[in-house]
Formats: sequence, structure tokens, C-alpha cells
Amino acid sequence: MSKSFSYEDFKKKLEDQHQFPTNYTYKFIVPSTEVEHFHKEIFPRQMVEEKRSKNGKFFSFTARFAVRSSDEVVNTYKKAAKIPGLISL
Repeated sequence: MSKSFSYEDFKKKLEDQHQFPTNYTYKFIVPSTEVEHFHKEIFPRQMVEEKRSKNGKFFSFTARFAVRSSDEVVNTYKKAAKIPGLISL
């Protein structure tokens, strides 16, 4: 039986592994059909490193930002989770 994802557990791991404020690296894989949605809701185009998959169906995004707290990181992932087909790494 697999354990379901918990934002509270994720927040605790962040706090155990990072000392805030810190620089945090976000990584996402987004279907090409949702790229504009990603840029509008999560990170503007000029703020991320973007790479298109070989077949063009997906884009990977990497962004490194200064964050003040684990809550800031968790809130970004919660917003990202609303994008259909997005994978958070």
C-alpha cells in the first residue's frame, strides 16, 4: 500500500533539510499544451530555464529562487498541482 502525499510531511522535510531563508530549486515537467498556463500561474518565462522534450510533448522547467520559508515553497507546489498533467520533481 502506498502512502499518499502530504503537504505537511513535505513541509517538515523541507524544514529538516534546509535552513530558511535559502535558495530553492524548483523542477517541473509540463505538457506542451499547458506551458502558457504554467508561465501565467507559476513562473514567468524569463524566470525559468526551459527545455523542450525530444518529441515536443513536454517541457521541463528549472527555477532557482530565494525563498523565505517552507510555506513559500509549499504554496508554489500547491499552485502548480492545479495544472493538468504537471509533474513536480
